[in-house]
Amino acid sequence: MKATRDDMVNTFEEWNKETLLEELVERADDYVPEARDLLHEELHKRGISEAEIEQRTAQYHRQLEAVDLRHHDLVVAETFGDRLTAQAAQNILRDGGIESYIQGNDGLFFGPGLLRFGPDPITIKVAEVNAAKAKEILDAFEPPEVE
Repeated sequence: MKATRDDMVNTFEEWNKETLLEELVERADDYVPEARDLLHEELHKRGISEAEIEQRTAQYHRQLEAVDLRHHDLVVAETFGDRLTAQAAQNILRDGGIESYIQGNDGLFFGPGLLRFGPDPITIKVAEVNAAKAKEILDAFEPPEVE
């Protein structure tokens, strides 16, 4: 069943502001233009200006540039079923002095034409030189329980 524009509007209305910003800034390429426009519209309805969106986007890109990880040097440290658990693990790695990169999309699948692909496993990648230390840290990691 193909999702309608109204389905997307209803879904975005249910998301909090932070989730909407994150989706637009960090995963905009996962959405087709119509869905990105709907994300923008919902943020504007909530009083978020284009300047704030641009500022958040610039901040995100600065964070990516600050991480000294070259893609071809990365190895998978762990695979998770959802982004929230992966982000918790990423924070633990960062506390241990290891920068990492999260890859994958656990986003909702809204049918043909709205998202380019369905949910994928979420992986955390680290520089190959940090793989052993990352494994040690992640082996001790206990994901938060989701209710």
